[in-house]
Amino acid sequence: MASMLRTMELDYDLPESAIATTPAEPRDSARLMVVRRSDPSYLEHLRVRDLPHLLDAGDLMIVNATKVIQARFEGLRADTGGGVEGLYLGPGPTINNARTWGVLLQGKRMKEGICVTLFDADDAPSRYKLRLLSKDPREAGGWIVGIEHDNNTPLRDGDTNDAQILEVIGRTPLPPYIVRARKHTGQDESQTYDKDRYQTVYAHETAHETAYETAYETAHETQNTKPIDPHQNLQTAEGSVAAPTAGLHFTPELLSRLASQNITREEVTLHVGLGTFKSVESEFVEQHNMHSERCFMPASVRTRIIATRAANHRVLCVGTTAARTVESYARLPTHPADWLDTSILITPGYQWQWTTCMLTNFHLPKSTLMAMIASLLGNTPSELGVDRLKRYYRTALEHNYRFYSYGDAMCILA
Repeated sequence: MASMLRTMELDYDLPESAIATTPAEPRDSARLMVVRRSDPSYLEHLRVRDLPHLLDAGDLMIVNATKVIQARFEGLRADTGGGVEGLYLGPGPTINNARTWGVLLQGKRMKEGICVTLFDADDAPSRYKLRLLSKDPREAGGWIVGIEHDNNTPLRDGDTNDAQILEVIGRTPLPPYIVRARKHTGQDESQTYDKDRYQTVYAHETAHETAYETAYETAHETQNTKPIDPHQNLQTAEGSVAAPTAGLHFTPELLSRLASQNITREEVTLHVGLGTFKSVESEFVEQHNMHSERCFMPASVRTRIIATRAANHRVLCVGTTAARTVESYARLPTHPADWLDTSILITPGYQWQWTTCMLTNFHLPKSTLMAMIASLLGNTPSELGVDRLKRYYRTALEHNYRFYSYGDAMCILA
């Protein structure tokens, strides 16, 4: 049995200047560190646009086609005039034929009954308001709120849908580390290009789901009989609150070049939730209460993966979310017809099933994502996977690679 991994082993020093606050232009001009699982000494510096030279005809590329929703919003309290920031998580339960949302709110002394006027994209009062109805027991700052017109009448089922409202009041939910780094360098927190660039070129709209409503009602039905699991994270029901960042590097032209070389692209969907930003606080990574995320893989993709592996071709997962989906489905004896809630935690010692290669960005210290990449690299008699990963990160810093969501990438080949 593999020994557990101390969380501190995933720590490293990163100067704030290495955090990318703007995306590469064009997307595929981002730098690409190429390494091989089978050869710890191999390391090459390329660009993402060089990816077709690294893959062969018959290889399979799996991408996460989730769409980032404009989930962040700002508003003004009616009682104090104080500012409020929030994050849309999905539709809540219908109450007396009135629509509700599940949200996270930041603000002082929030309480039931408070009304918040929402701003539009120009920071002017919009025609929508929120009214705080009840706290959500599963998340600090979680609330169920009513949605109202500016004349204080509730929105009903059949009125304007959530996506249309978010088009008016929503903003791009950038990771907090980008916002902080922009502040410290004198940049505006939001840039006009974020809506386009914090989105993959192949992102899809997904069918409206009621996952949040079901989860909320389940939590409240059970809270009088058993404790609510504080690690059952809230998640969006219609898309992601963070981008699958490895996919941000692709352009339509790069995808066409890959297709012309008979490199097949298949799509899965994993809605990235807030848990992706949570650091590991336990002493050992394996003790971490892993967040759950909703994912879907068509049966045809499973068939394609199995055929690719049987033909001794490679399966390249674009990003940790694609890999998380692929490995979650690989563990199932039969293919489910519906969406899957996965809380898979991949750490060193994990036996990878279908994933052979990965394209990924450079991740936060002490994160489950670093543990996953260390696992894929694997241990050798002379070097642990986590030490090898940190060696690559040191090399990246020495060569001025840019880190995190808008940063550069690493390609891990077999």
